[in-house]
Amino acid sequence: MDHGPASRHVAAILAVGAAVIAGLVGWFASRWLPAHTSIVDAAWLARLQFDLPISAAVAAVIVSWRWRRQNP
Repeated sequence: MDHGPASRHVAAILAVGAAVIAGLVGWFASRWLPAHTSIVDAAWLARLQFDLPISAAVAAVIVSWRWRRQNP
């Protein structure tokens, strides 16, 4: 059952929004954590800026598609 282009637009908007928010959180965390905690500047902190937005975008698309499928 295809809900048309509106369904894809909602998924895309949610994915971009989630990626932007997660990117800001990743950027903030990668700068703030080493400066204010005992966590050393590890390689995984730099990856937060990339991994969080990608994960958030994928999760937003999956959740919105599942929601649209269950609520036509």
